[in-house]
Amino acid sequence: MKFSAQLLAALTITACAGNEVHSQNLRGLTGLTSTVPSLARILDATAQSKLSSRHLGDEKTPEEEEREKEEKEEKEREEEREKDEKKVDDKLDDEKKSGPGKREFKIDKTDKKDVKFECEAKKDSQGKHPKKHDKIEYELKPSDKGMKLKVDYTFDKEAKDKKGEKKEFKKDKIDFDVTFKKIVEFTPAAAGDVFDWSKADDITYVKKTVDLDSWKDMDVKGKDAKGKHVIEAVGPASVTDEATQFNYKMVNTIAEEKIEEEKLGPNFFKIDIEINNWEYTQVGNKLAMISELKGPKLGKKEKGSKEEVIKIDFDNDKKKDGEKPEDKKGEEDKPRGMFSWVEKATSTKKADRRHLAEEEVVVKSSVKEEEGDKKGKKVDIAFTFETSVDSKKILWDPEFGTVYDDEAGGTGSSDTESADTVYYVVAGVIVAALGGAGFMMARGKNAGDEGTIAKDKKLQMV
Repeated sequence: MKFSAQLLAALTITACAGNEVHSQNLRGLTGLTSTVPSLARILDATAQSKLSSRHLGDEKTPEEEEREKEEKEEKEREEEREKDEKKVDDKLDDEKKSGPGKREFKIDKTDKKDVKFECEAKKDSQGKHPKKHDKIEYELKPSDKGMKLKVDYTFDKEAKDKKGEKKEFKKDKIDFDVTFKKIVEFTPAAAGDVFDWSKADDITYVKKTVDLDSWKDMDVKGKDAKGKHVIEAVGPASVTDEATQFNYKMVNTIAEEKIEEEKLGPNFFKIDIEINNWEYTQVGNKLAMISELKGPKLGKKEKGSKEEVIKIDFDNDKKKDGEKPEDKKGEEDKPRGMFSWVEKATSTKKADRRHLAEEEVVVKSSVKEEEGDKKGKKVDIAFTFETSVDSKKILWDPEFGTVYDDEAGGTGSSDTESADTVYYVVAGVIVAALGGAGFMMARGKNAGDEGTIAKDKKLQMV
């Protein structure tokens, strides 16, 4: 079948324009014979131009490529940050679980304004100490500078000298402390800002300050059935109605032996800090808890996904006058001091006239390091709570004490716990051996079978 040039031109126009053309329009194109060649060339050029435009649209501009590269790099950095934070969390969890699992407690509460705990590594039934023979003294002391929690750590390890005789190393006492000094209300430059130390003395920035220098006598509660000790302190001393008046509270909890389900133990204090009924000066302001940490050798702040921590190294690198290298042997088993805090707090506010509601709020920290002789030995830390003026109560949980690294010093659990570990390891080996033999028997019985291994089974460690 042959088509006229006019008909072909009309069909081409219809296809390029994307419109439906009625047959009557086709019959009206009989006068276009002389113009078809030039029209065809125009249509061909237009089609090529459109095709070229579509092709170029698939290619990215340099700006788009740069943006995609930056997004990819940011994603990789975020993934790396998450991995690093998880490492911090996992290591801190392991360290808190390590160390002596039980301690003998002696409590000095003759002066309710200054409570002391003396906690020595627990001996077994034969009077032997576990691998880690040390003593920790905790002191809770309110003063005109705030509430101080102090740790005195005494390291004492027996070893053999060159003649094979037992030698007791000289006791070495190391102390470090944290003091909760004051609460400040400040006006952030932008939502989400942390307390700015450069503006700490600016009265246009800091709107209100309450020093934690006044406390009632501490309530030292008796040991409960699980071996927990709780010491409660409330301030200011003048408060008469905690439900309605402004007050601050600190509840310190420690256990004589490890309580895994409550994440408690004899090597550190769990601290519950409350700020109740704070009267804000204006909407949009934030609260910050100002604290001070001192120790022989402070590490840098480490950030996890759940907690942040500053560790205190026991500075045993410097030799004392007349001290020989062998006199330092065993001191690498010393633990580290630890001040950690969760990055979330609980805020309670009025939901309506009759009901209260709780919400989780972010806690952000900003550190001011000392210079000169105190560098590395003292830092000030501001903890900013992302609450609103509707908040009636803030509850936050830092922890303070010592942590151990089993890999470095072979410190760790009591003799009973070590025996349990050996039992489970041996049992695991036996089960693995039997399981392997059973698998081999099954393979021998079903010679020629390919055998299958379930791929959907997962091992979850908690």
